[in-house]
Amino acid sequence: WVDGQMHGQGVEARVGRGVVYEGQFEKGLYHGEGMLFGEVSVVYKGNFAHGLKHGRGVESSEYNDGSKTSFEGVWSEGKPLLLGRVGELPPPHHHRKKNFACVLATEELEAAA
Repeated sequence: WVDGQMHGQGVEARVGRGVVYEGQFEKGLYHGEGMLFGEVSVVYKGNFAHGLKHGRGVESSEYNDGSKTSFEGVWSEGKPLLLGRVGELPPPHHHRKKNFACVLATEELEAAA
């Protein structure tokens, strides 16, 4: 703890919301590497910045009917930017190259789901 806020490695459980975060904190926010477990068996493992998914990460979901979905790619300020496959993720400083994959708006990603 620093100045009354979580700072460094830790675990936060939000009782009643079914959300658990395990990873690094900075000034009370998720920051650095971590895992976020949420409702509907959603799991995100990757990087965070200032409380949001940011950088490389994988988000997987498992539904009541047994079906599963997964997104692996690059995130910016909580939103997925690029679709990719294992081994094709660009280095962080190249995440906007158009020859890697197309940039999709949030609405397009939701429509594809």
